[in-house]
Amino acid sequence: GRCPSVERHRFRFRRGTGAALFRSRRMGESAVIRLLGLVLIALTGLGTGVYASLSLRKRVEQLELCSRLIRWMETRIRYAAAPVGELIREAKNEPEFDRLSFVAQTEARLCRGMPPSSAWQKALEEDKSGWLSPQDRELLAGFGAGLGTTDVEGQQQHCRYFAERLEEQLQIARTEAAVKGRLYISLGVMGGAGISLLLI
Repeated sequence: GRCPSVERHRFRFRRGTGAALFRSRRMGESAVIRLLGLVLIALTGLGTGVYASLSLRKRVEQLELCSRLIRWMETRIRYAAAPVGELIREAKNEPEFDRLSFVAQTEARLCRGMPPSSAWQKALEEDKSGWLSPQDRELLAGFGAGLGTTDVEGQQQHCRYFAERLEEQLQIARTEAAVKGRLYISLGVMGGAGISLLLI
């Protein structure tokens, strides 16, 4: 028969080998999970930077649309002497201005009998796009305050003045998007990578 002492040693060897394999597998799984966590942290940093850069570009896009809207309104006033309510209704139906949600909101309030300046102000206050800066909104609010308050010549001058002011804001926004946009992405990447390195 088999020697009991040999069998005991063989059993201990098998049990020890199995435990070592189990620990090795657990350590490998833990390393993979840890690596995935570090990669996710790095990607989160990158995503944050990309979103901040995107916000700057979206602001430029919105200001460009606002500038074109005011120039368009000035042209319609000059050649058709269109009243403000009609201008807003026409602007709402222009595909170019679909991304300016406050235009449609202004038109909806005009239909309820609200004065043009009040309708514009209220729509701008409730606009939730979030891309425009407080300075941009203040400028657009100033434009809305003068809607329909003067004669045709006065409205043309009003449009030209605020179109020029918006162009100034637009140039600032373009510069910030070009300079800060790349910076935000770089900071996001470095921040995510830095946190990952600290956790290694």
